[in-house]
Amino acid sequence: WSRPITNSIKDLFIPSSFSLNTGRIIIKEDTIHDYYQTKLSSSYQTFNLFGNESSRKYFSWYSTDELSSSFEITAKIPSGEPENTIYAISSYLQILFFIKSGNSLKTAFDCYIQTNSDWSSRQSAVYTSSGTKSPLNDLIRLFNKDKLTHNKISRKEIFNSEFGNTDSIPFQNYAFSHLCEINFLNYYSVFAEAEASLSHKKNKGDTLGISLTLGGKITY
Repeated sequence: WSRPITNSIKDLFIPSSFSLNTGRIIIKEDTIHDYYQTKLSSSYQTFNLFGNESSRKYFSWYSTDELSSSFEITAKIPSGEPENTIYAISSYLQILFFIKSGNSLKTAFDCYIQTNSDWSSRQSAVYTSSGTKSPLNDLIRLFNKDKLTHNKISRKEIFNSEFGNTDSIPFQNYAFSHLCEINFLNYYSVFAEAEASLSHKKNKGDTLGISLTLGGKITY
């Protein structure tokens, strides 16, 4: 079942689509996994409800917004062993803000919980902005000052985190990166990225990672 988006407040509470699926799944590996699965899912979607260019104009710091979310309940019933049924609940939420001057902010959150005590939660945020100044731009202009004066510069600040419990082992992961990409002469681009990450797993110690990347691309 699905319905058209109305761009009204009710889109936040009434699903834009709804489905119910059931079937039998058999996976042949080292051992055979045979179970019945029933899945109930719903999704929600809204456009431009609260931004400065919406009819309500609740917030002036961004122009328009997009919201997507979903909710899902799953039951996995092993064939011949209904007492070992596993239930799972998962949800997802993404909000995209379009800010002035072509900048944007995307945030996302999802979580997953099973009755066997496994669970996880992930969060992310990506801020995209444009500009005219960058050390990479100065490097490119050394080759041709006349033609390379109006390069398109894009920057992204990316944050990701994840934590949960798998096979009774708690874990945490965090990462932050900065990406700068410059497009010039229609077909060429160069980019530089710096990333720092931290991972923790109970009784396994911590892992710290730092990476620097410099690259280029030619598109025809």
